Amino acid sequence: GNVRGLEHTIERTVLMLDGGRHRIERDDIILSELLELEGSSPAAVRSVEAQRTPAPLSRVESERSLREVLVDRIKLHKGVLARIAEDPLLIQQMGTAGRIIPTSTLRQRIAKLALTEALDAEREANDATLDEVTAALRTHGNGVDAAKALGITRDRLVWRLRQAGLTIGRVLGTDGEEAG
Repeated sequence: GNVRGLEHTIERTVLMLDGGRHRIERDDIILSELLELEGSSPAAVRSVEAQRTPAPLSRVESERSLREVLVDRIKLHKGVLARIAEDPLLIQQMGTAGRIIPTSTLRQRIAKLALTEALDAEREANDATLDEVTAALRTHGNGVDAAKALGITRDRLVWRLRQAGLTIGRVLGTDGEEAG
């Protein structure tokens, strides 16, 4: 398990390398996930390992080109990381062989390319107001569908409600019940 985890860490490091580099330096390797998995059950380790996707260096485009694609995808998907990670053009650009990019890898790449502010700005620009959130909840009857209609994540919808001291149940009048 430890060797397999190290192998995946090296593969992720290769994915995170700037385009054109063919040598991994000590500072490039991020061991935080391996340290977090220490002591985890074998099933948890396998689950994390299954989500990782190696990318050959030959398929990783230049940093500048990747940066342009990321900026475009951030705008297109309104800063929602899960949707950006599923974008076929970005998957191809990052060379992940048709697999979804793990959001942790995507988040690291965005930070490495200094696009965190652009991501935050896009999220802020597309954030739903409290009135929009409550109206969508009442229209759709649950958090998942309301969030989809607003083009935000359910977590973002819940966060907006919590800022106002509300819950999905309170808005829908189902306080003690499960409300999606």
